[in-house]
Amino acid sequence: MSTNEKGSEPRTIAIGVSHALSSVVSMSGDLPLTTMSSRMVTIGLYALSVILIATYTANLSSFLTLQRSLPMISGIDDIKNGRLPFSRIGIVSNSAADDYYLQNVSTLYYPLATSKDIFTRLLDRTIDAAITDSTILEYAINRDYCGQLIVVGIGFAKSSFGIAMRKNWEYKQDFDMSLLSFRESGAFDKLENKWFHFQECRTALLSSNVNNDFETIEDGEIPLNIMGGLFLTFLAMSVVALALHAWHFRMVIAANIINVVIRVRQCLSSRIR
Repeated sequence: MSTNEKGSEPRTIAIGVSHALSSVVSMSGDLPLTTMSSRMVTIGLYALSVILIATYTANLSSFLTLQRSLPMISGIDDIKNGRLPFSRIGIVSNSAADDYYLQNVSTLYYPLATSKDIFTRLLDRTIDAAITDSTILEYAINRDYCGQLIVVGIGFAKSSFGIAMRKNWEYKQDFDMSLLSFRESGAFDKLENKWFHFQECRTALLSSNVNNDFETIEDGEIPLNIMGGLFLTFLAMSVVALALHAWHFRMVIAANIINVVIRVRQCLSSRIR
């Protein structure tokens, strides 16, 4: 094997690798790329564009799927307007929700024996929706059924609760003041957030170690720390390509630098004279 053949072997391998990578990223072969640095930068740009387009497409598909999976109703008004069959609306018999439904909506519904039957019948698709105390729903769904069931709409038919005590109880005034200060301090809101607005499903706890490695994508946005590696990879490829270009044209660059230095010296010497 001659010296020229030995020197051309790495170049041939590099060209073959660049053609293979060009095929992977579906890059056209019409571009007149003559140096390894130009091939590397171009392949990096094509790979960057392909991954960005694929990520955007996947994110768009996820958004459209989420839009399709939105609940069929948004509140009690949709039930009144017949958006769901009345026979597929579950209500616990002889409950406050039962009385409200019979008086304001319809006499037809799917009777349930206990509150637990609400979640069972929803999961086995016997019913499409259920009406009961929002506190019960929020607590159970946030603790045991998050990701499977949701609470839709806003509260309706709100009622007040009372506290029974002995007549002329000597601590009534102290109790009223303590209850008022408890409310003003925000303790009620903290308890509500702790027990009703915090999701801690058993299924989520089982995979918490895995979920900690990923950041949630919210509002259809892709966090920079997820895509940062892609841009860092392209930056590294650009730096390597620049280094290869500088090495390949090192003699030309050195000659140009020398010419610039000579011209600067000549200008300075002419000014001194």
